[in-house]
Amino acid sequence: MCALAGLSIDAPSLSGDPAIARTAGYITSQGDPLLVWLHRPRRGLQLDHGVLICSPIGHEQLYSHRTLRHLADALARRGMPTVRFDWHGTGDSAGSDDDPRRLATWQANVADMLHWMRGELHCRSIDVIGARTGALIAVEALRAEAIENLVLFDPVSNGRSYVREMTMLDRAGAASDAGAADVTGAIEAGGCVLTKELATELSALRLEASSPQCRRVLVVQREETRANDRWANRCTDLGIAFESIVVPDMGAMLAEPHLGQVPQAAIERIAHWLTENMPAAALVEPHATPIRENAEIRVQGGAIRERAWRLNVEPDLFGVVSEPQVIDAGLPTVVLLNAGATHHVGPGRLYVQLARRLAQAGFRCLRLDVCGLGDSVTTEPASENDSYAATALRDVAIAVERLRSEYGADRQVLMGLCSGAYAAFQAAAQIDAPDLVESVLINPLTFFWKDGMQIDADPARNLRDHDRWMKAARQPSKWLKFLAGRTTFRWRDAWRVLHERRRLRKPRRTNANAPAPYPTHPANDDLAGDLGRIVDRKRTLAMFFAKNDPGYTILTFYAARQAKKMTRTGALHVEFIDGADHTFSRRQPRAELIERLRAYLTQRFATD
Repeated sequence: MCALAGLSIDAPSLSGDPAIARTAGYITSQGDPLLVWLHRPRRGLQLDHGVLICSPIGHEQLYSHRTLRHLADALARRGMPTVRFDWHGTGDSAGSDDDPRRLATWQANVADMLHWMRGELHCRSIDVIGARTGALIAVEALRAEAIENLVLFDPVSNGRSYVREMTMLDRAGAASDAGAADVTGAIEAGGCVLTKELATELSALRLEASSPQCRRVLVVQREETRANDRWANRCTDLGIAFESIVVPDMGAMLAEPHLGQVPQAAIERIAHWLTENMPAAALVEPHATPIRENAEIRVQGGAIRERAWRLNVEPDLFGVVSEPQVIDAGLPTVVLLNAGATHHVGPGRLYVQLARRLAQAGFRCLRLDVCGLGDSVTTEPASENDSYAATALRDVAIAVERLRSEYGADRQVLMGLCSGAYAAFQAAAQIDAPDLVESVLINPLTFFWKDGMQIDADPARNLRDHDRWMKAARQPSKWLKFLAGRTTFRWRDAWRVLHERRRLRKPRRTNANAPAPYPTHPANDDLAGDLGRIVDRKRTLAMFFAKNDPGYTILTFYAARQAKKMTRTGALHVEFIDGADHTFSRRQPRAELIERLRAYLTQRFATD
């Protein structure tokens, strides 16, 4: 154990530890900006020994985001300045899925990050942690870069097996109603894309064939994904001290974000091992944070500006602002709200692509993490990762005010997918802010929420069953089959349909909310009333639905009259997109959604 006076090296992991400073910004790698997070002690001395965390790629990068943030905090709590970053073409960094030579660029990203940590953070020695595919990329980059310790966190040991798994996910998506397979030969899995070139390059990677320059290796793995002994033998042949541990329950970090769990046992084992195997380290005064808050992002047809912005401290609120080089004062600012528990890049990087496309069209966009999600860290661990947090509307109100004071944004549009659509809807109904003029909802699953509701429940399932039964009741051929006894439908089923219709139509009331200093979940499930309150505030709504998503069914069942009235008066705009699933995980319908939103907002506000 490396015992250092003044450092708490065995403190438990807390979600919003005030002893940790987290700073976001951009550094340049291979000519383009990468989004970087630096975690280190907020006060006092830190070690001159740093840690670089290399995240997975694809949907696993999104799913593991929360776990890797906790891991960085745990290491910073032990005095080690810790850096995590988004690979080029992923997350908030510059670049796109279709850029060439992606694997070579990612390996160069690792080298550039190590050089930056040595030169700007003054790290005398560095450890590297590679998670999943991040482990494969890191070990290849470390052929030419010497470090101290290497941790492989649930590593992918064989690139070919990984590509095969992604191919199976792609085929499953293409076989559903989510759209056709990619005609370029790319693999689309979990909303992310592997080009044909990248898939070929990844397939050639194997841990057992790598030659990293390090002194020690720790493999932290699940029992079901245990790496083979050939990697251990390889390390022995290279003179690298090798250790492997199996930690249960690690697979939960790769569940969908709203279901994901942080594997605290694995994090503590990694932090303990790195501290124990740290070379002689000195305590030094932290240098000024060498990270730029702003960056220029090259996009097709020009460039836009982006800013990593901590817009509030208590509650902690972080977001990324995208804006054109020349601001069009006549266009509103668009605020993108978390889709489920996915952080501010959105599922399949949807929000990044959307914000940058809108910035090209002249709009300023903020992709916001509400407190408890993504990089807006809560001080109450029990409330972390709540997709429908009662405090979300408070955070939206703060963001609206901060945009007005910081940017002079006197017209703002809220936009969100899934739970972000719910927050945008209720904010339009409740928040007293004249700057808020419209909410754009993408595939809302509900318009009402209260604590205790289940996020995976399908609120429209009974409505779809009811609609199917009612359509059958209007067909004479169905009645002839029923009267002839050639159907399994019975009188008791008819009674159940009528009873279900009455139950569904009955207003669902809840106890009134306790007085709160900020807007929160509504006390009553009153969709028509909420629509009326939005109209009374002289705000408009737009809704974009995947063709088979349930949100429109809910809208027309509970508030058909009000919705029709708003449509006639121009207060409600509705569009449908074919071939899309709930999160627009296939890039063809995702691209169509982005262009539809751009066209709608441009037409809507350019003529004001």
